[in-house]
Parts: sequence; structure tokens; C-alpha cells
Amino acid sequence: MQLIVNDMESQAPVILHPPPMTDDEFYDFCQLYPEFRVERTADGEIVIMPPSVLETGFRNSELTAQLGNWAIKDGRGKAFASNTEFILPSGAALSPDASWMENARLAALTREQKRKFTRIYPDFLWSSCRRRIV
Repeated sequence: MQLIVNDMESQAPVILHPPPMTDDEFYDFCQLYPEFRVERTADGEIVIMPPSVLETGFRNSELTAQLGNWAIKDGRGKAFASNTEFILPSGAALSPDASWMENARLAALTREQKRKFTRIYPDFLWSSCRRRIV
């Protein structure tokens, strides 16, 4: 599947309705478009968002920094940036603005699971997205 997005000025997401994809096929699809934030709804729609504008990038950076600093001080888990994709129990794939997961849950994942999108729900997530993806 080839994706061409001509109007990035509107900052509007592009929604695709492809045939159903396995988690691995979805991962491979996302690797084809590293410049975009790609998510999947529970219904299998692919939502492609353009890169962040300066204001959003600054807010996300501040949020990630604060959560990361807290996670280091607290020591019970790890913080993740907005480009981390989680596959939820519904099959939706979400990249929250910031997220956190307990060390014990992370330790239970295999190395292979940590190198692809993993079917796991973070213990905490923040997403400013107004669209329902789960």
C-alpha cells in the first residue's frame, strides 16, 4: 500500500480503512512511514497524524521530561515518550503523549516483545487526543 499525503498544513489526521492487519502487519506498515504518527482504532481504522507543530512539541517535551524525572526519582517504573506504541486489549494501537509502566510488568516482557509494538496497557497514560481510539 502506498501512502501519499499532500496537505500537511491542515494538521488533520488521515484515516484509512485497510483490510484487517495482524499486529505484525501493522508494525511493518508503521515502519514504512517513520515520519508520521500512526495509530489503529479498535475497529481497524488506521489513523495517520502529521508531525507536531512547535507548540505541541514543546508541551509534549515538558510532559515527558516531568514524567521521566518523576519515574527516575520514584524508581518503580519507566516513563515512555509520545512515539511509544501500545497495542491495547481491544486491538487498538495507541501512542499516548506520555506513559508509565511498572518495572515488574516490563520485566515480564521478552526482548522480542520490547522490540515491537506489544499487547500491553501502560499503568498510566496521558493523551490530549480528543478522538476515541479504544
